[in-house]
Amino acid sequence: MERVDFVHYAKPSGAGSGKPKGGNVCYKLMGVKWKNSPVDYGAQYGEQNYQNAIAFGNYPDSNVIGVTSVWYTRAGKQIVEFDMLLNTDFNWGDVAIEPVKMDLENIVTHEAGHAVGLSDIYSGSCSSVTMYGYSTEGETSKRTLEQADISGLQAMYGI
Repeated sequence: MERVDFVHYAKPSGAGSGKPKGGNVCYKLMGVKWKNSPVDYGAQYGEQNYQNAIAFGNYPDSNVIGVTSVWYTRAGKQIVEFDMLLNTDFNWGDVAIEPVKMDLENIVTHEAGHAVGLSDIYSGSCSSVTMYGYSTEGETSKRTLEQADISGLQAMYGI
């Protein structure tokens, strides 16, 4: 079993604290209804335990917005688990309601791209694509997939 970590940086760095309002956006994004799904509030980020985890917590680098770890089998080319950590150094929320927050849907969509095998893009000419590796407070451009993101998925999965 192999592990790869994807780190998403703030540009510029942000600070603050707070838990998100409407945290069910993470589950909505993944096509899961909050009230019909069991929630394990003891989920641990970074432990390979065959459970996907989306968690809020402190990350040692305050410039990191989120980090996703993916465990996979090289031989079988199979993703077996992902864990996503959203850094509590940022004030999280829905930018449509609170424009100065780090947009939860924006960042979770980007991190979910890592969960299915996509890597960051750092070319400035691609700053509007979901997998662009930097974000700022108030940004929502990563909420939807752009053609470069779709092409990457199609190339990976042959669709």
